[in-house]
Amino acid sequence: MTMTNKIFANILVAIGLLFAAPAFASTINLAPVSVDTQNGQSFNMQVIVNPQGSTAYTVKAEIKYPANLLQVTGFTFPDAWMRLNQAGYDYIDNTNGVLVKTAGYTGGFNSQLLFGTITFKAKAPGSGTILVGSNSMVLDGNSANSLATSPSANVSIRAITPTPTPSPTPTPTPNPTPTPNPTPTPTPTPTPTPTPTPTPTTNPVPAGTGQASLMSALGNAISLGTNNFWIGFLVVLIVIAIIYYLITLLYKPKM
Repeated sequence: MTMTNKIFANILVAIGLLFAAPAFASTINLAPVSVDTQNGQSFNMQVIVNPQGSTAYTVKAEIKYPANLLQVTGFTFPDAWMRLNQAGYDYIDNTNGVLVKTAGYTGGFNSQLLFGTITFKAKAPGSGTILVGSNSMVLDGNSANSLATSPSANVSIRAITPTPTPSPTPTPTPNPTPTPNPTPTPTPTPTPTPTPTPTPTTNPVPAGTGQASLMSALGNAISLGTNNFWIGFLVVLIVIAIIYYLITLLYKPKM
């Protein structure tokens, strides 16, 4: 091959590469590009698309992350995006560390735009890289992929540092204040209650008791203290006889 032919061939290759390359180079960026977090904590990462002046209509973002360090717990689209739910275009694989989301933008866009927000949770201490996979696309009106570069993001996960438990400070026991002995209250001397003198009760004498006593005394005299009725009766007869005899003597006519 002559020198002329070599030069001509190089010119053709250059022209072919020029026409093969897209007129505009779109990018998919991750923000923030560096994350420092603690094990067990969650953080958000934005996926931002920049068509660099061209008009883009559809975006497919393939995000790869270290599955041993991170897991995806959610993804949120802004309201203007029309989500594509077809198989292979929308899934989260926390086993292999792959997220794929696809959506269209009505009317297209030609400036930097938020595509969505990923929520990650740190699973273990360590460091790794989150990057945009090679299956990502930014499609224009002719369904041509204009994606050129996709910067990655770094993540560092720290182990949880246990918080030392402070030793409790013993609370000093206060010395008890001596309680003064209370002044004894003098017990009042009880005043003796006077015992009332019993008033002798005079038993009333039943009616007729005096007369019965008189008759009893008379009978006792007549019976000469023997309390024998017949003796008393005999004495009364003798007395009557004596009285009768005396009366007879007094009134007997003298001879």
